[in-house]
Formats: sequence, C-alpha cells, structure tokens
Amino acid sequence: MLPTNHGYTSYKLIDLRGREIRSGKVKADAGELRFGNLNNGVMFLRLEGKKGSPVVLKAAF
Repeated sequence: MLPTNHGYTSYKLIDLRGREIRSGKVKADAGELRFGNLNNGVMFLRLEGKKGSPVVLKAAF
C-alpha cells in the first residue's frame, strides 16, 4: 500500500545479493504495488520520487 499523494515516480525490487529483480514507474494515482511470480525470500523495495530521499523497505515473499 502506498500513502495518498505519495509522490513516488519509480521503484526497484532488489534481492539480498543486490540484484535488481524488477523495476518500473509508479503512477501518481497508484494506491499499491503488486508483484506476482516471485520466489520466496526477503527483498528490498526502493521507492524514488520528487519529494526527496529514496525510501527503502524490506519485505518477505
């Protein structure tokens, strides 16, 4: 889930070895990001936008 008026413009999904698994654009009106067909494990989601520093989140799939 993304906060209202999030301001994020792009994302990268990164595994524990630092490999980029997926990346893409985030629409201004997006309320959530969904990822299908992922292997189980821990990954990091890096969100970037116009509102300053990138945000990095940890997620387990």
